[in-house]
Amino acid sequence: TRVTPSVQAHPSPSGINMSVSRSTEDSCELDLVYVTERIIAVSFPSTANEDNFRSNLREVAQMLKSKHGGNYLLFNLSERRPDITRLHAKVLEFGWPDLHTPALEKICSVCKAMDTWLNADPHNVVVLHNKGNRGRIGVVIAAYMHYSNISASADQALDRFAMKRFYEDKIVPIGQPSQRRWVLTKMIDPFIWWILWSQTASLPPTCSPPICVCSCCVSLGG
Repeated sequence: TRVTPSVQAHPSPSGINMSVSRSTEDSCELDLVYVTERIIAVSFPSTANEDNFRSNLREVAQMLKSKHGGNYLLFNLSERRPDITRLHAKVLEFGWPDLHTPALEKICSVCKAMDTWLNADPHNVVVLHNKGNRGRIGVVIAAYMHYSNISASADQALDRFAMKRFYEDKIVPIGQPSQRRWVLTKMIDPFIWWILWSQTASLPPTCSPPICVCSCCVSLGG
């Protein structure tokens, strides 16, 4: 099957926001987006032909290895697949059923793992892998934006803007209503995130819960 790649680069606050789409004659597509310089979203449709999916999976692995070497950690948000673990040296499994909402504890674990990996080395990058509806990636991006906002430094503001734009441009048009409600009800409450974040971080017991009323957070509910 002939594969025709299409690459589009979009200006972004982080300097890199490249969207790579590959389409085939049987409408199989993959979408690879640099959400920020260090967070990459890779999405395959649920209808992808298995042979094409495996071929594209190998190409993505080769690209990631050539560009980032051993500094990328892949988060698999869909079902476990042995070919994913064979192609990538570092894989964390955080999948949940497509078109459903995840447990809050699972998303907190994803965010903590992302934050730990990104803070371990300035060259480290996170790859969010998904096969199916992109809503799972959207939930993780929205969650990490709120999670990182609790302890974010000023120089991370542009990354939060890039994550917000990715969510609005790529996820809102195709996201499930239940997932959007989850984002609104679970993430808009900073006290929930304070409790979960403080359980996985070393914080003085006298710290007060942060109150976030920024437009980035409020507008996520759509």
